[in-house]
Amino acid sequence: MNWFDKLCFFWHNPFMWSIEFLDENVLNEMQSQPNDIKAKFEHIVNLIQANGLERIHDPYIKHLEGKLWEMRMKGKDNIAKSNLCQRS
Repeated sequence: MNWFDKLCFFWHNPFMWSIEFLDENVLNEMQSQPNDIKAKFEHIVNLIQANGLERIHDPYIKHLEGKLWEMRMKGKDNIAKSNLCQRS
């Protein structure tokens, strides 16, 4: 299973959206991605933190159902997707 088949969790407190990786394996797989994918991931996380998950749409985020979302990162040579779960 690739890192993008696993989950990152986002939750909102009164001050900011935060991210948590499912486990250390997911974090390690994210860190092993090409630099352009990691940069896109960081950019999308910053967008979510600044605007909220529900306000970010294609081409970055797609709502799948309920609290399940998909993050889409396009690099120079590849595309990566990650499942997101919104926690309250």
